[in-house]
Amino acid sequence: MMKAVDKGITIASIQLEEKQGGKSGTWRRSAL
Repeated sequence: MMKAVDKGITIASIQLEEKQGGKSGTWRRSAL
C-alpha cells in the first residue's frame, strides 16, 4: 500500500502484540 506513496520506504520497529492459535495458544504482549 505504501509503495504508491514512496517506493523507497523503510519499515522499522515492528513487534508482535497478540497471537491466537498454534502450538502455544493465545498470547498477548504485556503492557509496560
